[in-house]
Amino acid sequence: MAVSRRRFMTTVMSGSALAAVSGTQLITALTSGATAAAASPPGDVVGKITVGYQGWFAAPGDGAPINGWWHWSANMNQPPSPANTTIVAWPDMREYTHTYPTAYANLNNGQPATLFSSYDQQTVDTHFRWMRENNIDTAALQRFNPMGGEGPTRDAMATKVRTAAEANGRKFYIMYDVTDWTTMQSEIKTDWTTKMKALTASPAYALQNGKPVVGIWGFGFNDPKRPWAPAPCL
Repeated sequence: MAVSRRRFMTTVMSGSALAAVSGTQLITALTSGATAAAASPPGDVVGKITVGYQGWFAAPGDGAPINGWWHWSANMNQPPSPANTTIVAWPDMREYTHTYPTAYANLNNGQPATLFSSYDQQTVDTHFRWMRENNIDTAALQRFNPMGGEGPTRDAMATKVRTAAEANGRKFYIMYDVTDWTTMQSEIKTDWTTKMKALTASPAYALQNGKPVVGIWGFGFNDPKRPWAPAPCL
């Protein structure tokens, strides 16, 4: 079977783990037989529209264990302001019932400049309702290193996503992000078997070819944040 550049790139894009191996290994995998070349049938991922879901915004008073302006502020112990911000686009806040005041001046319409917290179930419910209303099928819940201080908040977010997906008839799955996670090779296995695998009991957990879907993002880069050779990635 001839391997076109289009087919080669499509295969790499469809699974980030493949990006970690050499071009020779990829060509060998693609040409090793009919089974490897066979396309997967439509499932909860193949043939569907999937979005990434960070779920990583928080604010003091929202009940999140992380207890800070997580990903809203450069210094998350202080409210977002023009001098303390990581915001690149202000969210439309009209459909959130729980909001959190910032240190920005009022908006041009005179309303306070507020933001949402992902830790509020109403926030997640709103996002998954938007998915339903706009025919977006599946959410890949990003899961960064959960072994440190962020872990309890990320654990709770997984449960909130499950609840919202079930309520809105959407699918979801766990996508690990290995950025700065130097001990990921053993800890992903531990985290999956002791915590995240339990989510597959949900009818909303995405299946493909009859198996639960798990994504891993961050293989195949040549930078200090993702320093692995092909062997540990495989």
